[in-house]
Amino acid sequence: MMSCQLIMPSLHNKYEFMHLPDEILLIIMEKLKPIDLLYSLVGVNKRLNKVLRNVISNSTISLVKTSSTGRICPMKTLEIDRFCSYILPHMHYHIKMMVLECLSMERILLSGDYPNLCILGLVNLDYNIFANYLSGMLLE
Repeated sequence: MMSCQLIMPSLHNKYEFMHLPDEILLIIMEKLKPIDLLYSLVGVNKRLNKVLRNVISNSTISLVKTSSTGRICPMKTLEIDRFCSYILPHMHYHIKMMVLECLSMERILLSGDYPNLCILGLVNLDYNIFANYLSGMLLE
C-alpha cells in the first residue's frame, strides 16, 4: 500500500502582501487601474487606505465602462451603489481627476463633496441635459 504525505510549505518562506514596504505597495498599485484598486482595497485597513490615497490623488479615476467593441456602457447599479455608499466616503477628499458617464454622473457627484477635484471629464453627455444642469446651477 502506498502512503501519501501532505507537504506543507514552510511559513518562514511565505512573504505576504501586507509585509511589503509602502514604497513597493505604491509601485504595484500604480500599475493597476485606480477603479480596480478602489473596489478591491478601500476599507481593508488603515495602512492600505493611506497608500491608496497617494495613488488616487495622482491618478484619473475613470468610472466609464467600455464594451469589447469600444462602446461606452453605463455602470451597473450595484457598482454605483458600492461606489457611492462605501468607496467615496473613504476617498472623496483625495480625488483630483475623475471621468464620468452621463447616466451615473448625477448620483456620483451628489453623493459627496470633492474639494480637491480639479478635472472632471464627462462622457456621452447630451447637450440638452448639460444645458439643463447649467441653467439649474445658474438659477440657484
